[in-house]
Amino acid sequence: MVMQNLYWDDYPAIAEELNIHFPEEDLLDIDDARLKELVGSLKNFKDNPDNPPEDILSAILTVWIRIQGGDDEGFDDGCWDAWA
Repeated sequence: MVMQNLYWDDYPAIAEELNIHFPEEDLLDIDDARLKELVGSLKNFKDNPDNPPEDILSAILTVWIRIQGGDDEGFDDGCWDAWA
C-alpha cells in the first residue's frame, strides 16, 4: 500500500491520519506545539513541521474533532476552502 505524501494544505487527510495513529489524544487539551509534533511524526508528512501556514492548525483540529465525533462527511464539499 502506497501512502500519500502529506503537506500542510492536505489538512483533512492529515486529520484522518492523526485520528488513525493517535485516537486517544485529548483534543480539548491539545496545544499548537503538540499538534505540530504529532503532524511532524506522521511518516508520510513531507512538509516543514515547524512552519504551518496561518490557521492551518485550527483547520486540522476542527476536522479531527469532527472525525472523532463521527461527522466525517462533507470535507470535500468546498466548506473548507476558506482554510486553504
